Amino acid sequence: MYPPTPPRQTNGFSIAALVTSLLWLGGVGGILGVVFGIVAHRQIRHSEGRETGEGLATAGIVIGAVGILMAIATAVLMVIVGSAISRSVHEVLSPRVVDAGRTVTISSADPSGVDRITVYGARDVPAPISGLAEARGIAVSAQVCAGRNGAPSGLDASSFLLRLSDGTSLWPVSDVPLPGADLAAGDPIAAGTCVTGDVGFSIPARQVGLGAVPTRVLYNPELFDNDAWRLPRATASGFRGASVRRKLRLPAPSVSPSGRPALR
Repeated sequence: MYPPTPPRQTNGFSIAALVTSLLWLGGVGGILGVVFGIVAHRQIRHSEGRETGEGLATAGIVIGAVGILMAIATAVLMVIVGSAISRSVHEVLSPRVVDAGRTVTISSADPSGVDRITVYGARDVPAPISGLAEARGIAVSAQVCAGRNGAPSGLDASSFLLRLSDGTSLWPVSDVPLPGADLAAGDPIAAGTCVTGDVGFSIPARQVGLGAVPTRVLYNPELFDNDAWRLPRATASGFRGASVRRKLRLPAPSVSPSGRPALR
């Protein structure tokens, strides 16, 4: 007489390996499936035939490995797609920067009807007299051309901005004396014609004292169509020099008979 053979049981880790590998959970289930499958195989091998479940453990390892590869591929794809989206959004929202004197074609979605703008540069003008103690006036000279439907309300001056070297942006003001026609006056522009004039800005005295100078002129009629003109470096240095002389009130150097500047 032989003793009865005890019934064989399915290893618990082999069941857990298959279940967790099928859940995936972004790759975490795959890792658990592989780990549980390896543990199940080891326990079944040392059970001396009392436990079964080799097939379940193997399936958990295979499915878990596939899940891990899928998680890695998904992460890499998300990084690539996210980088592409971020780059596209940055290109859309960032202004197109050109040098002063270049003509830029404005988007047809511009409600003002402006078709092309050319910013020539910026220069010092007398500062306006106001209660804000604004120290210097700036005139930005530009040419504005209307599209085939014209610009009944003229240039939308609120879309113009003057960017300073400290990163701040200034809106146009109406009390700056301009050498040319005031483009911000709202005069209509006939279809297919161009007008040339100036847009006035004021730099507060505090920023002038800190050495802030104009660096760019921006035109932002809408969120997804931003243009900017880079002012010449000589212009910026000229503004800075004018600001320092005004602040310190340095006298102009006189010229000696030898042709060299004489110190006072």
